[in-house]
Amino acid sequence: MPTEWTSFEKSELNRHTFQLVADQIGQAYYLWNDNANIHFITIKSTGKQLRVGPFPPNSQLYLLRQNAFQSKFLFEPGFAYSVTLNRERLYAYNLFQATTPIIYPINGAHRIPAHGCFTLLM
Repeated sequence: MPTEWTSFEKSELNRHTFQLVADQIGQAYYLWNDNANIHFITIKSTGKQLRVGPFPPNSQLYLLRQNAFQSKFLFEPGFAYSVTLNRERLYAYNLFQATTPIIYPINGAHRIPAHGCFTLLM
């Protein structure tokens, strides 16, 4: 059994993970692409990126900042998003480089991480 994520697994994570730039502590967001894939996000620290997914590449995403605004846009993999009223800024960023080894967790669970819902602060 392999001990590291394969290039394919890292590529799948890069293609299906939405990255939101955490810019204001205490903000609450809802992010979705359909009524079966809705994520609630709260920002607990700034200067980091929230990773949320999975979402199909190039799908229509909706982001609602509670008590502020709603935005819709096409999800482009490989970018971190800073979303404000009437504006989405994209910053080129890959989560995982093909040449950087990523070790599986100690429990040895072997599955493609992009399959299933997740929200991760890094």
